[in-house]
Amino acid sequence: MQYTFARFLGFTQSDVSAHAVAEKKTSWEGEALPFINWHNSFLTMGTQVEVWDKVDSGYFQCIENFDIMNNVSPYDKIYFQLHIEDGLQIKDGKVAKKKQEIEYYYNTHKSTLTPTPYIYIFSLSPKALATGKAILQDGSEKNIADLINKADYVSLKSLVLVKCTFDDYQKKILKLTSFATYDLGNDDAGYPNLPDYPIDYVGPNGSGSKLVE
Repeated sequence: MQYTFARFLGFTQSDVSAHAVAEKKTSWEGEALPFINWHNSFLTMGTQVEVWDKVDSGYFQCIENFDIMNNVSPYDKIYFQLHIEDGLQIKDGKVAKKKQEIEYYYNTHKSTLTPTPYIYIFSLSPKALATGKAILQDGSEKNIADLINKADYVSLKSLVLVKCTFDDYQKKILKLTSFATYDLGNDDAGYPNLPDYPIDYVGPNGSGSKLVE
């Protein structure tokens, strides 16, 4: 830096150094499968589970408030956009009407050679699973066992986001393997210190994590 300019800024030495700090900023905006995990075992990384979208709820329940994006031929950019700002609307886990769209989504993520081999799915948080209670969007608490109706909107305060591989889909059954968990910035005291959001996320429209000065 020229000293004349440095002196103008108030520096008194001729050697002035400067540096910029880069910050990771996440722009994950709600792309996820329309299911929510109900069991602790899925949060053990490397666990493979089956999610039934027609016959039975199994480990998972259904999320009701979402949109299906890019649902047009050739269906190679289809994804599910959850309305996370409203909390997640829970229903007993059967979504038979969406099986074709889920198959399209699987086909875009089934290979590790694709640009986005990972998918995301919500889970009740370790704290919610341990206490048996979830925080609703209105701030009240409710027993997890009593949540299965469309009137309940679970707050992000009782949720985590799980990064998975989408291993298989056969019309009724999804097979997922958990890879990483993110606590959405909740940082619940007394529970594992998890990262807030995925920093390597690339969305279906090219959005994703970025560096800011």
